[in-house]
Amino acid sequence: ILEKKKDYKKRAEDYHRKEDRIKAMQERAAMRNPDEFYFGMNTSQVKDGKHKSSSFEEARQLPPEMIKLMKDQDLSYFRMQKQKDMKRAERLQASLHILDTEKEEKRGSKRKH
Repeated sequence: ILEKKKDYKKRAEDYHRKEDRIKAMQERAAMRNPDEFYFGMNTSQVKDGKHKSSSFEEARQLPPEMIKLMKDQDLSYFRMQKQKDMKRAERLQASLHILDTEKEEKRGSKRKH
């Protein structure tokens, strides 16, 4: 079976796209700073040609009780922050109320009743 033009075109475009990606990656690797360093490089490993971060693996191996405790701590922290914000809003609201009454006193009450 002979290859049709549209099939050839798809295959050629795919081949050239991959070729361009490889060329761009090679250029990036050539232009890379050899002194570049990230702390993640200390804990990362390559297994079967794929990069794996050991901290990610450690996080996945935590016992369920520990994860539950951490989530509970997160919730309590959010509750505390919410209470803090509510108190701040109440204080601001009260100060606005005080300012409104002071302005009315300065203007004098225009109401007769």
